[in-house]
Amino acid sequence: MWALTKETADEKKARDEDEDVDDLLEFANNLDLDSFMDDVELKAHVAQVNEQLSKLQAVVNQEEGEEKKSEIKDMLNAERAERQTLNAAALSRLDGADTKGVIDDDAASVASSIRSVHSTRSVMALTRRAEDKLLSAKLASVPEGGRSGIVPTPHVVTHDEECGMRLQNKLLPSNLPYIHRNPAI
Repeated sequence: MWALTKETADEKKARDEDEDVDDLLEFANNLDLDSFMDDVELKAHVAQVNEQLSKLQAVVNQEEGEEKKSEIKDMLNAERAERQTLNAAALSRLDGADTKGVIDDDAASVASSIRSVHSTRSVMALTRRAEDKLLSAKLASVPEGGRSGIVPTPHVVTHDEECGMRLQNKLLPSNLPYIHRNPAI
């Protein structure tokens, strides 16, 4: 092939391919399948191929089922989302702007009346007093001493490291320095 020109090399490749195709077609046409079907090895191979095909088909069926399930779940989730948005829109329409406007107007009127009476500092002082009252009410509800059974007294534990495992292991004879240096021991 190396001594041929490009055109002759392409022609030779095309002829070789045509000859190979012709040979394969001639072999296939002259093949007697009935004589081979009685062969035990061929039957075993055919059975193995059929088994693999059935396994592959089962895998394909399972994947298709999972895809269908995921599509159905997506569709149901989309329908749920639609229903929720429709419900939220319907609720806002049913609630009506009249009640919302009254509430907003009431809040605005209260805020303006507070501004006319109190300064920012006095409003902060009022909120602090209200917080203190709430906190004192919560603390008053907790019994003192914890003896009423509601709040138990805490259990205090002290830890003494003088007799700890680290110090006990430090005194063991197996930790002596000469033991680790002598290969005979």
